[in-house]
Amino acid sequence: PNILDGPDSLGRYQAACLAVLAGCGRGTDEPPPDQTACVAFRAQALEWLSSECATWKERRATGSVDESMIHTAMDHWTTDPNLASVRGDAINALPKSEQSGWRTLWADVETLREKAIPTPSTSEDKVKPPAQPPDPKPESPNSP
Repeated sequence: PNILDGPDSLGRYQAACLAVLAGCGRGTDEPPPDQTACVAFRAQALEWLSSECATWKERRATGSVDESMIHTAMDHWTTDPNLASVRGDAINALPKSEQSGWRTLWADVETLREKAIPTPSTSEDKVKPPAQPPDPKPESPNSP
């Protein structure tokens, strides 16, 4: 089994974050990767994040994870500083050939995040307390 694909593993996401950092010149490797390697790192990161997003979609479809957990995870993706170089306006600084893939990923993440918001329960959905038993009838003076 691949440790990056485990159902409860953050490995694939974390690996993608590191690949983004390396692919955008924010890594700590000496010497830094050349342009060809940077393109490869970003491509790998996009593949991993797309797979991870698909896994979250599948979990939502099967109901195997709570909606609020999905929403929180996708919300984290949209604010994680490790992914800032491949999100939002920063996408414009990437080569044109990469921009579409990143925009598609972020659109998918946002759609999943919006769909995964737990719906507030209505008063009809709330568990009603058990009915109180009726007050006992007072015994009549003629009862045996």
